[in-house]
Amino acid sequence: MSDLDDYVAREVRRLASAVDASEVLPLVERRFRRRRRHRAYQRTSLVIVVLAGTGLGAFGLLRLFAHSSATMGGATKARIASTTVGGDLRVTLVAERRSSSKAAASVAVVVSMRRDGTWVSAGRSPVGRPGTWRWDGVTRHGGICRLSAADAPIPELQVSLRPPSGKGCSAPQDFRVVQGRIVPA
Repeated sequence: MSDLDDYVAREVRRLASAVDASEVLPLVERRFRRRRRHRAYQRTSLVIVVLAGTGLGAFGLLRLFAHSSATMGGATKARIASTTVGGDLRVTLVAERRSSSKAAASVAVVVSMRRDGTWVSAGRSPVGRPGTWRWDGVTRHGGICRLSAADAPIPELQVSLRPPSGKGCSAPQDFRVVQGRIVPA
């Protein structure tokens, strides 16, 4: 583009030397310089807009895809599994830790039942002793060995998690929902 601009400038000067255009040539050169400044301004503006958009997009993606176990000051809670049985029984496993710097976590089974079109909590019950699970063990892929629920006259649940040693699976823990409350079996 600059080669074309240089060519046009040379041609204007060549034609101006052949014609007495003492008043026109300064106007043409002024217009030419103004056009060149305007193009430089447009390029600079485009670069600034692209860089700002890229920076804002990267920041937005970081906020959007931040992991739920990212370091934070307070307690951390994550839903690690959920299933719905028969449309009226919902079982959710929730892992909690007191601080984001702690590896120990507690896992609880939270049961909800659908009554009159709304979900009503049937309670929660700890899986094992509180604080005995490792946060990274139960929140990552493969941390849940088994979560099964049967919608029988007395709904039954079974949960098995990856133990703190990281090898194998824990012994299955059974729960029942009796009269709208969750109890260990």
